[in-house]
Amino acid sequence: MTEPVITRELNDQTLDAELASLLWLLVEAGVPLTVTGRPGGRHRLRSAIQALTGGAGWSVASVRALEGAVHDAVTLDELLKLLAAPPHLLSEDQLRELGIVLVLDRTPGVDRRVVAAHYIRPVERDREGHLQRRPPALLSAWDESTGRLEHFAWGVTAELASRAGMSTAVFESLHLERAAFLGGLAAAGIDGGASMARALEGYRLLGATGRHEGH
Repeated sequence: MTEPVITRELNDQTLDAELASLLWLLVEAGVPLTVTGRPGGRHRLRSAIQALTGGAGWSVASVRALEGAVHDAVTLDELLKLLAAPPHLLSEDQLRELGIVLVLDRTPGVDRRVVAAHYIRPVERDREGHLQRRPPALLSAWDESTGRLEHFAWGVTAELASRAGMSTAVFESLHLERAAFLGGLAAAGIDGGASMARALEGYRLLGATGRHEGH
C-alpha cells in the first residue's frame, strides 16, 4: 500500500495547500480530525494530514464513532444525525469533540476531493460562566462556479488561533508560511514518504531555532 503523503493529496487535487496548512496547524495543536463522505481515500487523507503533525490530534470519540457505515455521510448534518442515532447515541456535547470535519465527494474531473471543511466548536463558557454551544464554522467549501476551494477561516482566525494556543498574528504567519512550504514541495514533486519526512524534519529543525516558534 502506498504511504500517505500530503503533497500527493495536493497534486491529486484532494485539497489545496491553504487548507492543508490550516489543518496542519490545528491538528498539531490537538484539535481532533474527522474525515467522512465519499468512500475511497478517507483514511489515506487523514493519515497524510496526521503525518505532518507527528501523531497529534487523534480523538477517541471521533475515531470510534466513525467506524463503519457512518463514514459515508455526505454532509455535516447527515454525519451528526447518524452519530446521534443508534448504535452510537452521541450526545450534543460529545459531537462537539469531532473538531474538524472534512467531507469528501466527487466533483467534475476529480473522483475524490474535499468539498467542505467544518470546525465544530467545543462547549464554551462566556464571561459570566454560562455554557455556550455555538454552531459550526465553515472553513472551506468547493465552489463549482470558480472550480476551486473557497476559504472562510479568516472569519474565525482569532478563535482558531486561541484554540491552537497562539496569538492571531503568529497563527496567520505560520498558516501562510506552511501553505507556501507545502505548495512548494508539491510543485517540486516531493511526494515520497522518505523525502517528505526529510523535508518536514528540516522544517521542524528551523522551528527549533525559534523561527517557527511563538506559542
